[in-house]
Amino acid sequence: MSYQLVYSVQSYTSSLNAKLYDSVGAQVGSTITTGFVSLGSNQYSYLATHPDSHVGTFVIYDSINPTAAMVWAVNPQEAENSATKQAIADEILKRGMANVDDASPEELSLYHLIAAILNGSTSSGVWTAHKSTGATFVTSTLTTDSAALPVTGVST
Repeated sequence: MSYQLVYSVQSYTSSLNAKLYDSVGAQVGSTITTGFVSLGSNQYSYLATHPDSHVGTFVIYDSINPTAAMVWAVNPQEAENSATKQAIADEILKRGMANVDDASPEELSLYHLIAAILNGSTSSGVWTAHKSTGATFVTSTLTTDSAALPVTGVST
């Protein structure tokens, strides 16, 4: 398996190359001399494919002036399996309140916010956040000011 990262660099020459190094500084694979994409205004990008669990650095050099280089840390935990991470986040975000009604969610949690917005009601200066079943999850006291907007604050 592998994962991809996009690197971008500003260079005043289109003569670019790149190298991948492991965590002890040894070059991995051969020097990359093709695949750089001009974005205009002296900006270039390169789509690199790194082996799973590779930790090290990725360096893009100006071939004409090799001391001009951009260096990036390569840490797979930051990019590896991003599709899986996105799928997990998607599943979490689309879960309904009923999935966690009985999981004893805490006050001042994301569940609290969702319950208050989607299943909230007000009566006599009290804002009630309801579970999806209609049962009370938590109540908050509303602060009002008749000279201003009807509600000026919420306290739990």
